[in-house]
Amino acid sequence: MRWKIALALSAAGASALALELLAGIAPSWQSTGALAAPPAAPRLVAAAGLVEPATEARPLEGTMVGRLVAMNVAEGDRVQAGEVLAEIENADLKAQLAGAQATLAVRENELRRLLTGARPQEIDQARAALREAEAAAAEARSNYERQKSLEAKKIVSTAVVEQALAGRDTSEAHRAAVAAQLSLLTAPPRVEDAAIARANVDSARARVEEIGADIEKTLVRSPIDGVILKIYRRKGEMVTNLPPTPIVTIGDTSRLRVRADIDQADVANVTTGQTAWITADAFGGKRFRGTVVQLGAQLGRKNFRTDDPDERVDTKILDALIDLDPGAKLPVGLPVDVVFDRAPAHSIPQPGDPARPVRPKPPEAAIAAAAPAAPLYRGRPARNVAAAPAAAPAELTHPPQPDAGPQDTPAANRAMVQIGSYNSAEWAKSAWQQFKANHDQLVTGLDADIREANLGDAGIKYRLRFGPLSFSAAAAQCEALKLQGDTCLVVNR
Repeated sequence: MRWKIALALSAAGASALALELLAGIAPSWQSTGALAAPPAAPRLVAAAGLVEPATEARPLEGTMVGRLVAMNVAEGDRVQAGEVLAEIENADLKAQLAGAQATLAVRENELRRLLTGARPQEIDQARAALREAEAAAAEARSNYERQKSLEAKKIVSTAVVEQALAGRDTSEAHRAAVAAQLSLLTAPPRVEDAAIARANVDSARARVEEIGADIEKTLVRSPIDGVILKIYRRKGEMVTNLPPTPIVTIGDTSRLRVRADIDQADVANVTTGQTAWITADAFGGKRFRGTVVQLGAQLGRKNFRTDDPDERVDTKILDALIDLDPGAKLPVGLPVDVVFDRAPAHSIPQPGDPARPVRPKPPEAAIAAAAPAAPLYRGRPARNVAAAPAAAPAELTHPPQPDAGPQDTPAANRAMVQIGSYNSAEWAKSAWQQFKANHDQLVTGLDADIREANLGDAGIKYRLRFGPLSFSAAAAQCEALKLQGDTCLVVNR
């Protein structure tokens, strides 16, 4: 992977420079006195990652056991949220649903009939019967009074009077029964009867909803607007729910992101909002820019592994989600390499941090006199200038040399400032381009010089130097770099 090569090259450059220092090359700035160690700069962080949709690649599974009777999409189709993608057999459930709906209709009509009451014709019939009963009762009362008066005159017997009394009582009872029937027809339903009817309706409706929910489980719907990334089952194949059977995978590919595994040793050097550069073997030297939008809250196991046989699998990682800039066209699931720009926030002292030792600063006048053609650099650049390049850098150009001062003639400019050692000339050229971008003022008017050096068992190295300068000016330049936390040494031209 490119990020591992970049880290190896950076480490090789630093190791070669250290070997030169241990070999007895005495830089001229050692005579200025003991210096405190420079503050640590943010580390270059690289990680392996995987391209995924911004909504993640979501596998959709069936929650019912059965055979697929419909597959409505193909890979690459764009679908909308709620669209039915596949259907599991459910003919038996549909038949049960039809029966439950019929039962619900019966219960609802029963409730409606109870609340509506008797038909108008039934009420009219009861009222007519009441009038008839009242007329019969009136006639029976009149007959009883007549027979009673005749009994007083000894015209009729007592038996006739008793018969008229019974007829009167019967007519009165019939009239009362008909009146009660009419009252029953016109009265509202009892509260208990209405409650029972409503409960029957609710029970029937719940049964319909239950069967409808079972049918819905046989339909695989899209939860989002997105694209079908993968189809795992075809029409006629069986699916189960123990374990769940993936049917399709869907994702919103209108926006892409990378999920990167940040090694536990690098978590302090990655923050949200930080820029990241993504490369892939399939795209050669092309880089894709992204921004860290989310960091995990807990360390865990690696999400994926590379093909490197030396890869550690027991290390802990932190998830980092990187949103790619709009327009990035990468296939979902593509393994990529991620290199993070250094986070400047980590190089800024925070409240409560212990005081850092301060390097003694040479007088401004001495530096100005020693290096009139190269102004003192006052910014704070990134330390490691050997970051992985995006592509092959342009050929180095050589700006015109500054006019020689009265004390530094061209013949006296026999010193160079060495800032790194690399495994290839291309890496050295790329490092010089980045170094110039970070130290624009410091190297104005100076040339890069890349020298090949055979170090025996260590192999061939390419030393990156800039100059030429007088030894005093080179020492001042190197000291200025030291004050910014960089590593360098003064060497002969």
